[in-house]
Amino acid sequence: MTAPELSRFVASGLVWTAERSLAEAVRRGVAERLDDLITDGRATVLKQNLVRTVLRVSQPPAPDGPGPWIVKRYVVRGPKDWLKYSFRASRAAAEFRAGRALAAAGVPTAVPLAKGERRHFVLRDAALVVPEIPAALQLGEYVKQHWGSGPEAAPRRTALFDPLARIVRRMHDAGFVHRDLHGGNLLVSGPVAAPSIHVIDLHSVRS
Repeated sequence: MTAPELSRFVASGLVWTAERSLAEAVRRGVAERLDDLITDGRATVLKQNLVRTVLRVSQPPAPDGPGPWIVKRYVVRGPKDWLKYSFRASRAAAEFRAGRALAAAGVPTAVPLAKGERRHFVLRDAALVVPEIPAALQLGEYVKQHWGSGPEAAPRRTALFDPLARIVRRMHDAGFVHRDLHGGNLLVSGPVAAPSIHVIDLHSVRS
């Protein structure tokens, strides 16, 4: 399968790399309004900590238009991070590269659509755009909602753990190690008899 072509553009002071077919949508929907995503009412905060803010950004309704996107805005915490990211890729760049490489290897993930960085001698800002996986729950929440504790739990465990084991095996066979694989970094959707699993938060992946 041929990898999608990429485009580069500048918006909000960041240099962006995006799938060419979606570059204009990313520019208008995220990149040009990166600092105003919350205040303009089109984004909600899903998670915020000392490392990053994760936003769900809705898209204007349109036939065959893009669904909601997840935008990760990474915090650059001064001299320590300036030094660290002088010698390694930013979290946004690392996850962009890893996500697209894993998808090419057949590992299910939210394939990154775009990344942005601002560097002035050192890294100053970074962001990542990925598609939302519809109706997906973190592994622990999925188990809590769908398994129960009766005799039906055993076949549901098998239906979940078998594909999870195959995903991990596929990653390792392709030469990748996640290095931060836990329930919070596994999204599950679909019926309990045939769940779909996606691996996320890929900035620590190594090959």
